[in-house]
Amino acid sequence: MEKTSWSWAQKVIIALFAAMVACCCVFLAGCAENSEEAVRNVVTTELDAVKNSDTETIEAIAGDSSEFQALSTYGISATDAYEAVFNGFDYKIESVKVDGDKAVVGVKLTAKDLTKFQSALVEAAQNLAKDSSFTSMTTQEMNQAIGKLVLDTIKDLPTTETDTVELDVVKKDGKWQLSNSAGVALQEALFPSSVMNSMGN
Repeated sequence: MEKTSWSWAQKVIIALFAAMVACCCVFLAGCAENSEEAVRNVVTTELDAVKNSDTETIEAIAGDSSEFQALSTYGISATDAYEAVFNGFDYKIESVKVDGDKAVVGVKLTAKDLTKFQSALVEAAQNLAKDSSFTSMTTQEMNQAIGKLVLDTIKDLPTTETDTVELDVVKKDGKWQLSNSAGVALQEALFPSSVMNSMGN
C-alpha cells in the first residue's frame, strides 16, 4: 500500500505543476511598460495563476490526462489534489535584471515542504494498516481511504521558503515570456528531483 501511495502521489503532484506551467507559460507584457516592469509582470502573472487558480481552471487544465483520471479511483478531484499541494503557496520577487532581449528574475517561493512528505506518509500508512476496519474494507473503500490519507498528509505538511530561484525570461517577437528553463527551475524548486525520485523507490 505504501509504495502504491507514493507512486500515485508523485505522479499527481508532478502532473499538477507540469500542466499548470504548460498552460500558463506564455504571458504578454503591456506595450506601455518599460522592460523591467514587463518582465516582472510576466512572472507575477505566472505565479499568481498558480496561487489563485479556481476549480474551473484546474479542471480544464486536468483535462483527459491519465494522471488526473486516476484521481477518481481514490475519490479525489483534480481540485482537491491541487488545493492540497498548493495551499499556502506564495512568492516574493527579489530582483529583476534585464539585458537586451533576455532577463533573469530572482524569486523566493513559499510552498509545502515535500522533504517531509515521505516519512509522514509512511507513518500515516502504517497507522492505517493497523486499523482493523481497513482490512475489512472493499477495494473501493480501501482506495478511498488511501486517497484521503495521501491528501491529508499533504495538507498537514508545513510550508517552507526556498532559496532564491532564478527564472529566465526572454523577448520573442517583441513580447516577453518565461523560457522553458524557467518552468524546469520552478518545478525543481517546488518538487526537488531528489525528493520525488525517492518517492518512487
